[in-house]
Amino acid sequence: MAITTTNGFKKVELPDTVLLGVGCQNENIDKIDVMATDLDNLKAKSALSGSITILPSHFGDVEGEYSKKATVPIEGITSADRVDIDVVPPEVKRWLKCKVCQTIESYDGGVYIYTDKAPDEEVHATYKVVI
Repeated sequence: MAITTTNGFKKVELPDTVLLGVGCQNENIDKIDVMATDLDNLKAKSALSGSITILPSHFGDVEGEYSKKATVPIEGITSADRVDIDVVPPEVKRWLKCKVCQTIESYDGGVYIYTDKAPDEEVHATYKVVI
């Protein structure tokens, strides 16, 4: 027996092995809960944003293309996250003088920012997790 559903434009006949219109076989029913949980996690992560203060004390010396690395704590960030940071407009010129690397690396609990020099004063910025 086939299930008849409406997709908004036309009626579609679905085979008996399709559940809830998502195309899952009966043996894959347990994966639906996992997909729903993953979607909830993505929604929560995409809402993760806020203000941060990057302090001169966050910076330490490193070897490599950039000579300084800031370890900036941000609650809720994981190493799997991609984080964008935007410095507030009045402080952009001062921040750019630090010769900031465009790539921001995340870790469990915050981000690493690489620069050629540490700022002389704290820098205010906003962050957002990008999905």
